[in-house]
Amino acid sequence: EEYTRQQVEPGPNGLVLYEDEMLILQHGGRSVSRLDMGFGLMINYVSGFPDRLGCKFNSPNDGVVYRDPENNTGDYLLFTDPPYGLINLSHPVDHADVDARSETNGSYVYAVKLDHDGVEEPKVTRLVGETMRPNGIDMSIDGRYMFLSECCQGHNASCGRGFARWHSYHINYNHTEDKIIAGNGPMTEQRFDYTTGCADGFKVVPNFRFPEAPLLLATCPGGLCLVDGRRHKVTEPLLSHLLLPKKASNVAVSRDGYLYITGEKALWRLRFKKKYRKLMYEGRYSYTKVQQTHASQKDDL
Repeated sequence: EEYTRQQVEPGPNGLVLYEDEMLILQHGGRSVSRLDMGFGLMINYVSGFPDRLGCKFNSPNDGVVYRDPENNTGDYLLFTDPPYGLINLSHPVDHADVDARSETNGSYVYAVKLDHDGVEEPKVTRLVGETMRPNGIDMSIDGRYMFLSECCQGHNASCGRGFARWHSYHINYNHTEDKIIAGNGPMTEQRFDYTTGCADGFKVVPNFRFPEAPLLLATCPGGLCLVDGRRHKVTEPLLSHLLLPKKASNVAVSRDGYLYITGEKALWRLRFKKKYRKLMYEGRYSYTKVQQTHASQKDDL
């Protein structure tokens, strides 16, 4: 309780719907919870990395469910664990000393197997470990690549304000060790003249004109960005930039044809073009749908 009172950001963060449950990334509580949507019952699901007995996560931030395209394994929750929850009121900005407070000795991306039997502790593996400030996370529409944003806010010279970074990783299943692994992926970086905001939450959306070229609708310095997610596009990936009056933090694509954007004491929504309203939501979960639309409609989003 005393620790929570000293936190700059003490509440929960990312929310992930999974079957009849909601997975809650407890930013302030430094854990992941599962909420039964039918009974309203919430349990603490996992709170630390087992290889470091007794240590807690930094501050689980954002998550996505990974489903193996080849059906070799069960479902996993992939989530980012930056150190923002370790920032306290005595120095309420991101700075280098925050990393020293980490019990996990770094900021990583973790994978938690979801289809466990409920008897043993959920299996947690470290998926990615070379980023400084992992933040937003999402899967490609075909389920083979994981995208990750890195929120640079000036805690050191190599991650300064105004820089936005997105990484991509090929995800594979390791039969021998019964776990998923992330291959080395390229980093895409864009420099902005704006210092408010960072590469925070994003969603991979279908590209109906070029299905093999993923698009990222992403929060970024100054507002909202449309980013070229192709793995060879490592410089100048910005396709479009929409300025917003306040710092943006996350996005969601809804069934009603809107993009919802959360921000600093604000919530915005943008409407997609009429013929794409239904397809934008359905296309996020069906690569076949994207290919079919590409064959019938050649114009851009």
